[in-house]
Amino acid sequence: MQEDERIDRLINLVSQSNIELANLKQIIENRLSYDKVKEDAFERLYGELEDLKKNAFFERSRPLFIDLILLFDRLENYRQTDIEESSQFTHLLKSFTEELLEILCRQGIDIIASSKTFDPTIQRAIKIEITSEKEEDNKVSEVIRKGFRYFDNILRPEEIIVKKFK
Repeated sequence: MQEDERIDRLINLVSQSNIELANLKQIIENRLSYDKVKEDAFERLYGELEDLKKNAFFERSRPLFIDLILLFDRLENYRQTDIEESSQFTHLLKSFTEELLEILCRQGIDIIASSKTFDPTIQRAIKIEITSEKEEDNKVSEVIRKGFRYFDNILRPEEIIVKKFK
């Protein structure tokens, strides 16, 4: 009988150990699940913080960017006029314009790629040119001023002349 009692106690101990192991497994699984939720929340918070930092930088720097773009416009206007100066002066203006674009590019500002068809999300029509050709409706006739974007934000839309069919 003693042997039967020992076997019963051993079975009880094994059963209790299995219950305790199952409880321990559940605690570990709960903890891992909690850690995963917490890790995901931190990743979202870090992403939002990074976005806030970028937006704060953009808002603080926007006036400077606009001034640099206006300087670019002035240089482009001088370069495009028929200046009776030496080609060295024209070359200097071109070089200065390119350097200014490089500075803007390093700050995340790019020239908006011109679209042949009017796109109001990136372009502003400042003048309308009447056309008798139906297929030219909403086509860009001329780019007056280049547009600029800072990542996904439009700093200045491209200013264009657009054709309208009549």
